[in-house]
Amino acid sequence: MEYRVVGPIPLNKMSDITLATAKLDEEYANMLLLRAASGVRIRLITCDREWGPWLQNQRRSYRLVEENNARRALERCKEKNVLSYRLSVLIPFVVAVLIPVAYLRLPIHLLIVPPMAALVITLFYLLRRINRELRLELQLKAEELERLKVEIEGQRGEIEKNMHVDQVDDFSGTVVAHAEGAFMTSAVLTKESLSHTSLYEDLNREEAFLVIDSLFREKKVKSTEVR
Repeated sequence: MEYRVVGPIPLNKMSDITLATAKLDEEYANMLLLRAASGVRIRLITCDREWGPWLQNQRRSYRLVEENNARRALERCKEKNVLSYRLSVLIPFVVAVLIPVAYLRLPIHLLIVPPMAALVITLFYLLRRINRELRLELQLKAEELERLKVEIEGQRGEIEKNMHVDQVDDFSGTVVAHAEGAFMTSAVLTKESLSHTSLYEDLNREEAFLVIDSLFREKKVKSTEVR
């Protein structure tokens, strides 16, 4: 073992990841999540009470905010379409009713009627164009939501299949095994901890698996892995 600054760990470039760490931060939790969503198998053993459960829940809630925002945008577009349609009927009707009133009651009716008729025609075509644009926008947003739902459903399926999280009692340090190698360190999987000097040792995958399995057996499991 040696003392060194481990620095950033490129989890986003690793595959077939098995790791045990006492704590994660948002950056590394998201790296693991994105790898699982892209089809990379991940097994995590942690005593982190925040990001461990968060990763478990992502099989149901991954990109939920984005999906809900798309739904709300579609609903707002529907409301605009309904309002535009009502105005396209109401406004020309009101103006058309005012034309004979102006013709009969105003002394300058002969000068008023042609501009009002032109106004009705202009409003009709303007509102018709607005309605057409809003219908197109509605169609695009509906298609976007369906595409997003299919994409997110697939990614949630990948997360459920690939992300396995075991919550255990407290321990310290981090052990990482991946397709290209393995290592262990006294630092935890946070940007701050990895920027400080800590114990570090390169391992082969078999050694790392022995350490991780030993740790897993010794600690009481709080939550079984997600399957």
